[in-house]
Amino acid sequence: ELAQRGLERGERLLIFNDALGALRAGAPQGVGVSVVCGTGAAVGARAADGRFWHTSWWQAPQGAEELGDKALRAVYRAALGLARPTSLTARVLDYFGLPTVEDVLHQRTARVRVEGPGVARLARVLLDEAAAGDAPAREIVEAHGAELGDYALVAARRLALDQTPFTLVLAGGVLRHPSPLLREALIARVAAGAPQVQPVLSRFEPVVGALLFALEAHGVVIDAALLERVAASLPPATLFET
Repeated sequence: ELAQRGLERGERLLIFNDALGALRAGAPQGVGVSVVCGTGAAVGARAADGRFWHTSWWQAPQGAEELGDKALRAVYRAALGLARPTSLTARVLDYFGLPTVEDVLHQRTARVRVEGPGVARLARVLLDEAAAGDAPAREIVEAHGAELGDYALVAARRLALDQTPFTLVLAGGVLRHPSPLLREALIARVAAGAPQVQPVLSRFEPVVGALLFALEAHGVVIDAALLERVAASLPPATLFET
């Protein structure tokens, strides 16, 4: 793609996983571990000596769409009497604008169907209901956070960061939700295996990390003044909403 645009000639190409962009954007010098949960999910780590590791295809999809699917499964099971009633049911019906759970199931699975709204934005609904006290929603959110934490621990251990103080960068639209439940479950799982973890919610999106990597490759010093110039240049936060 770069070659087609004439951008590769005479340039040094640095290609990183999204998780490392998030780490560079959120941690000093881009050292530590990052967990991104937005439209998709990614986990990565980078040591002070430049070594890095990321989950790539080791990690199952764990982004907003997967959270939405989990919310739907909870609603389907509740409708069949296989699980406890959940406040997610009313929210899901309202989200799809349909009168029954069976109508939602049919819209999602019919051989010939009119496409309804995507399930990724149900992640917000799930987090809302978990924060409001719905037990099934809370269980889903806490389990999801713990699973993300497991991958973060793997990343830390790959680079021997787990027994030292290290920054854990949390990024992505799902992790920015006002409810702390997902973040707390993730951090608790990491802290159980790496007690000196220092979690931070990233100020910047992963794309800012890509910019910082590029500037550093050209010898630019990243200081507070430059970061403020970058912040002033960013598009509206709505561009990054999940």
